Amino acid sequence: MREREMGEILSAIREERVTTLLSDLVSLASPNPPGEERAVSAYVAEVLRDAGCRVSEVEVLPGRANVMAACGKLGRRFVLNTHTDVVPGGAWTEGEPFQPRVEGGFLYGRGAADAKGSLAAMVAAMETLAAHGDVLDGEALLTAVVDEEGTSAGSKALARGLSADFGVVGEPTNLDVMTAHRGSMRCIVEVLGTSCHSASPSRGVNAIYEAVPVVESLRAMGARLEEREASRCGTPTLALTRMSAGVSNNMVPDGCEILVDRRLVPGESEESALQEIDDALDGLRRSHPSLRVRIARTIETTGGPASTDVDEPIVQLASHAVRHVTGRTPSVGGLGVACDMVHLVGAGIPTVILGPGDIALAHTPKERVPLREVYHAAQIYAWMVVTALSSKPGGGSASRDRAEF
Repeated sequence: MREREMGEILSAIREERVTTLLSDLVSLASPNPPGEERAVSAYVAEVLRDAGCRVSEVEVLPGRANVMAACGKLGRRFVLNTHTDVVPGGAWTEGEPFQPRVEGGFLYGRGAADAKGSLAAMVAAMETLAAHGDVLDGEALLTAVVDEEGTSAGSKALARGLSADFGVVGEPTNLDVMTAHRGSMRCIVEVLGTSCHSASPSRGVNAIYEAVPVVESLRAMGARLEEREASRCGTPTLALTRMSAGVSNNMVPDGCEILVDRRLVPGESEESALQEIDDALDGLRRSHPSLRVRIARTIETTGGPASTDVDEPIVQLASHAVRHVTGRTPSVGGLGVACDMVHLVGAGIPTVILGPGDIALAHTPKERVPLREVYHAAQIYAWMVVTALSSKPGGGSASRDRAEF
């Protein structure tokens, strides 16, 4: 594609339009829990239908639908993926969480960074791509999914039938290119005791006291994990985040449950992390023969870790796009939190994570996103799609060609 044509496409994305989209999206509350994305999904579907995209809404959970919007033609496919849900508003320091406020070049509001900044940019990019669809030698597909802040039911359902040659997941990365992310595994460790009247505690076995060596062993495991060599997205971690015991004020508890939050790095799996914990519990059982402790169950999470080889064309493409639009060479690294990239990668789609905003501000009482970054993100997404789908690789799968972008 000639530079002049690309310039016309990028200039068609208007900064004020991107700001309007973002403001509208933030004002549509979509907290998860309880999972109320309906208004956001309907808004995205209406906007992109009006733009001329082919739009479908696929219910994943009762009343909660993924939005799929496509333009271009059949052939190679480029997927733009992000989520419609946000965490609850919580304590907000100024104003209301779902009343967007613009100040000092930032838009404040719950979800502004995570991830409605990315969503607004992707919608703006798709509007422009739909108007210039004749330049695409393939299909641009926006997937706005539900439940990413829960158990990623939206992307898990999406990935079961999805194929594509390129993928971008919109999350706050400060417009740097992330090629890996951490995953999570959560389990309940159960410690058993024997109940009795609390006035005669020696007649029973207090499960809280029995849990003390278990807590200490897991704490020591967490410290050892953080001493391991760091991956692109940091080291693995382990934290005890919840603990419950007892049913009455005057009974010695016969059970204690400990919630273990284990963050996984690429190369680890839920199974390997569970085995490490079980091995530690085996050691405790040998040193404390009367101790009754086990992994009772696992709790579903958003998913495991994922990575894309830094030599994949999508990484080069993303880096070139950021440099072309902003004049800045982005860093290439990994994201220290979980996201939906794992499900696209699991479907065989080479994917990067790229979006406006700072992940450190996500879920905070002062969540915000730089409006200029959101505008640039829209141009970056459009540049990536047009470049990938108008290039003419020399044969083979587009996702594996080492084309120069």
